[in-house]
Amino acid sequence: MQQYPVIDPDTQSLIEGLLRIQEKHIIIKKETVDTLLKQEDFDPAFRTNLENYLNIAQVYYALPKGTLKEDIPLSISIKELAKLSNVSSLEKTYHILHEDDRELSCILKNCLTAPTAPKDASESE
Repeated sequence: MQQYPVIDPDTQSLIEGLLRIQEKHIIIKKETVDTLLKQEDFDPAFRTNLENYLNIAQVYYALPKGTLKEDIPLSISIKELAKLSNVSSLEKTYHILHEDDRELSCILKNCLTAPTAPKDASESE
């Protein structure tokens, strides 16, 4: 029978924590974070990074696009996300994420097929 190495409780706790990270965000209660920040054995540099983020979070939100787009027609979600992005702190870039290809395609198709408004009589004279 194969014997596995014995893992001490601290190592086991680290492994279990890493296995829980499945997303780009860690969802945690505010009171839990407050308790962690009070612990003496919390790494000072990590504590500083976390505190800096928490200070920013009082002023800024990191809104997940997927949640905002959920159960909303593509044409509407594109328009509303564009409004939100244009007033956000996001930098303008010359590339899009691969996952946003569909949105860009929809925008371009609507722009290319949008009917042009007829000119007023005063404009044509």
